[in-house]
Amino acid sequence: MNKLENGVIKYAIDFEKYKNGQANEIIKLFDDADKEIAKYLKRTSEVSTKKRYHDIAKKLREVSKEVKKNVADNTDIDGLIDYELKKQKHLLELSKPYMRSIKKGNKVNLIYPTVEQIKTAVMFKPVTDGFTYDSYLNGIEDGLFNTWDSAVRAGYLTGMPTDEIVKNVMGGLTPSSKLKKPGAINSLRNSIYGNTRTLLQSFANETRNRVFEENEQYFGDGETEYKYEYLATLDSRTCIVCGNDDGKLFKSLKDAPLLPRHRGCRCIIIPYFYIEGETRASKDGYVERVTFNDWLGKQDEETQKEVLGKTRYELYKRDKNVGQFIDDGKTISLKTMSSRIGGVINGGKVGKLMSELSDKKVEQLTNKLKVFAEEVVIPSDTEVDVVKRTIDEYTRLQSKYPIPVIKSIEFKSLPKGETGKTYGDILYIEKQMSKKITPTPSEWAVMCKSDIEHYKKQIAYCDEHIKEPLMKLQKEYFTDLLREAEYKSKFMRGNVGYRQLSVESTVTHEYGHLLSDFRIGLNNFGYFTRGKTKQQIASMLEEVGKVNDMFKSLKDTAVMKNLISEYGNRNAFEFFAEVFTMYRMGIEKLPTDIVKMIEGVIYYETK
Repeated sequence: MNKLENGVIKYAIDFEKYKNGQANEIIKLFDDADKEIAKYLKRTSEVSTKKRYHDIAKKLREVSKEVKKNVADNTDIDGLIDYELKKQKHLLELSKPYMRSIKKGNKVNLIYPTVEQIKTAVMFKPVTDGFTYDSYLNGIEDGLFNTWDSAVRAGYLTGMPTDEIVKNVMGGLTPSSKLKKPGAINSLRNSIYGNTRTLLQSFANETRNRVFEENEQYFGDGETEYKYEYLATLDSRTCIVCGNDDGKLFKSLKDAPLLPRHRGCRCIIIPYFYIEGETRASKDGYVERVTFNDWLGKQDEETQKEVLGKTRYELYKRDKNVGQFIDDGKTISLKTMSSRIGGVINGGKVGKLMSELSDKKVEQLTNKLKVFAEEVVIPSDTEVDVVKRTIDEYTRLQSKYPIPVIKSIEFKSLPKGETGKTYGDILYIEKQMSKKITPTPSEWAVMCKSDIEHYKKQIAYCDEHIKEPLMKLQKEYFTDLLREAEYKSKFMRGNVGYRQLSVESTVTHEYGHLLSDFRIGLNNFGYFTRGKTKQQIASMLEEVGKVNDMFKSLKDTAVMKNLISEYGNRNAFEFFAEVFTMYRMGIEKLPTDIVKMIEGVIYYETK
């Protein structure tokens, strides 16, 4: 067995545990919402009036929307894609000696797409049966609401006590009190658990495919046209369809089955290489199957114990037979998985977390930020590097463009890939910021070109197989993505930021919001003009007007598209934050009239 196959199986074990953990987290959020609804219902003995039913329905919708938001906030898509990219990079580096160009004496230059490129594709791509990330989230919200609403409506019409309504939905003990009768919510709960695992598998598959597509010129044995091998999960639970393709070789990803093939599918496709001493591809395009038992038998004792657990390990030592790929319900975090990738994460050693510092050191770092904010929130799993760089950049900004003490500075995992955010005078910073890399202007153009080529290939594939199920839907999906990519390609980048300065760029952008708000009330005029005189308010409004006029004059122009950013093209608030970042970082030169507008704001109080 080669290093690639060995690594793939090890990572597959970790990934099963990660999916377990994520699915359990989502189910916990769902169960908490269930309990909240049940508690609300039990405030009265029955749903006796139409008004009471409508009040309950309103509450059901509120809770359902909230659980949908919580699920989205707790799904670290960026983190998963970032992990999968690093994993594939590690595996392909291990495979370099077997690559075709190396054998011919040529240099191998492996290419890796960015998190942002891949995320664009996975967010809306159908996973299986037309199931997408959006439909997954909507299914949780609508499923919870409809299940409870149906039960409440039936209770209202029949005069059923609320205790019975709750029992019908959540389940309860049978008359013998020995067995719990499942409630109506149980099937939805099981569906969410399975869908969560399938969705995460899809994100990993798409990341893997994008890496392979960029580098498939190096795959294959040099004699046949085969470049990919189908690897079904090596156990007795593998379905017949997937099992029949195990070990099958394909000439391209377009020829291979689209994964996941069904909900719960754990199969993967890996690059195919011929390695001296190993079985060559047969005439029918298959390689010899490697069983999980064979793989496990070649691992060291420590790995066997970790995979099997203490009890199973003792049994395994007796007869050396496991029978199936182990999924023992254990869980693993994304951080732990990442730390196992050749001992490397974030381009170097695992970033030190605040939890690894002494209480005294944590207090010292916190106090440095408390100079600038009434409250400072730093979760224990925040990277120390992000905190220190935030402190340094905020200190530099305050010394040059001072603003009053703000209400709060908080490090947290922000939803949907955001790296920073301000609400009034509260500043949020993505706590794992050092994993983020913002493209430079030239890199942005290259990224867009790569995306456009990829989407055109996908559309061509859909055209070739248009009679197959879902192909028309997939073509529409990729056509929309192509249209968006072509639009974005007219811009040099999505936002202003600089490689190796992602933390500093983000802090500066958000500080631009705070600065413009405190100076002239740009983003929240009513809040920041409290206590001002009419004359002061009129003066601030005049300055706000200058920013708005500048934004309107540049919106959709070549200056905005080619010099600033797509993000700055959204509105006057983001426009100012973007150009302030450029002004502050000093890496790019701005036109004189924009500089004058910026300085009119930042020096407003001292004029």
